[in-house]
Amino acid sequence: MKDTISAFACLIAITAAICAAGCLAPTTPGPREGPDFHQVTEGYDDRVIFSVIPYSDDPDTYLVDYTLQKDGNTYESRSSVIFENISASAPIVFSVPRQPGESVSLEIAVTSTGGELLHTSTTRINPVQTIQGGVPLRPVSG
Repeated sequence: MKDTISAFACLIAITAAICAAGCLAPTTPGPREGPDFHQVTEGYDDRVIFSVIPYSDDPDTYLVDYTLQKDGNTYESRSSVIFENISASAPIVFSVPRQPGESVSLEIAVTSTGGELLHTSTTRINPVQTIQGGVPLRPVSG
């Protein structure tokens, strides 16, 4: 009986030591490899400018997959493009020429050099609509 109690006490001690060491604790993901991003888009009659901007002033290198479309047709599409020295003051920028009445869109995925997906978005800029007589329709400000 003493041997059983000793074995059981030893088993409890080993289990407690393992738990204290964190071996049985749930794993938490490590720190994120890169910053969050936001996007600023400017639409003009002759071009659309898409800026994808990290919330970081530290220059870094990113891998980018993107597709630019005009009126639903692929204008340019590339995968794993390396963008170096990207920061809040030097963002990823695409300038796309357009004709009046043409819509332009950007679908983008930004990945760290370690393979972590940091940003994805799809943005579409449509032409300004006009009513008969040529008056542009604009959002009503409140």
